[in-house]
Amino acid sequence: MSALTTPTTYPDYPWLASSWQTWLQLQSRLGHAYLLTGPAGIGVDVLLTKMAHSLLCQATPQQQKPCGQCPACQQLAQNYYPDLMRLQPLEGKKDLTIDQVRGLQHWLNQTAHQAGRKVVVIEQLERLNLAAFNALLKSLEEPPEQCVFLLSTHQAGRLPATIRSRCQLLKVTAPSFADAKTWLAAQQSLPPAALERALLNNWHAPLAALDWINQGFLELDTQWQADLAGLMARQKTVTNVVQSWLKWDNNFSILQAFQVQVQQALWASLEHQGPQQAWLDLAQQVLWAEKDLRSNANKTLLYENLIMAYLIACQQPTRPLSRIDFAPVPAQGFGL
Repeated sequence: MSALTTPTTYPDYPWLASSWQTWLQLQSRLGHAYLLTGPAGIGVDVLLTKMAHSLLCQATPQQQKPCGQCPACQQLAQNYYPDLMRLQPLEGKKDLTIDQVRGLQHWLNQTAHQAGRKVVVIEQLERLNLAAFNALLKSLEEPPEQCVFLLSTHQAGRLPATIRSRCQLLKVTAPSFADAKTWLAAQQSLPPAALERALLNNWHAPLAALDWINQGFLELDTQWQADLAGLMARQKTVTNVVQSWLKWDNNFSILQAFQVQVQQALWASLEHQGPQQAWLDLAQQVLWAEKDLRSNANKTLLYENLIMAYLIACQQPTRPLSRIDFAPVPAQGFGL
């Protein structure tokens, strides 16, 4: 049994308005399971929260839901509602387990406390393992009466087809870069270049960019760029720069910063003389570095190699593309 924090109003996230209107239209013929898909960092789970509240709100059909005033809304605001189940990874874990899904099945068989609807919320459904997917599938195939499953994913392709086929899909569209920048500018008084940099480092996702700024990562990114400029001007050494990076917050992704740099360089080269092989080689190295980090590779050597590849790419004259030996780049970067 769980509850969701009170959702933010939609004027704060204008790009979610159309998805919310779609949801309101669907409620005239409510199904038993809905799967929201969309990029991370745009508020997919914020929308999921408001959908859950709207289903549990006790206001009359003529009133706007969730009303925020009825007993159910007041309980939800206090982070407690007995007919709402939200599955989240256990402390210290990244994935949902089959035992948690089995616990959900037991909860579904119990009578609703409010003698009405029960709602199940599972965010980032891709975090289930195969056994948990199979257990969830049984509940989706034979859902209890008056129960609605609200699910979300940032990686729909990772979900079994059997799960997707049991749900009505709702696609949440990300805002345009211009709209995301306008929204971010209203939240943070920063120069346009800084706002753009925050969005680039978070694949144009405005909520992720705002969180990135609030964590102080804009300052680290500025220093990262200054370090590269210092290396190019031979005012800094590779060893000193890498030792500095190793002291930074681990949540600031050096690899992601390189991804953005490579992406921008490739786009620039496409507008002129075509992609440079050296930048493609660096993109390959970033992919390898990500895999190596998962294997607890030596970060010092890894960062030194990336720096050397970056310097080669910057200093090498344009060379025609001769090969592409890495997988296509997904919509949100190189897969990190």
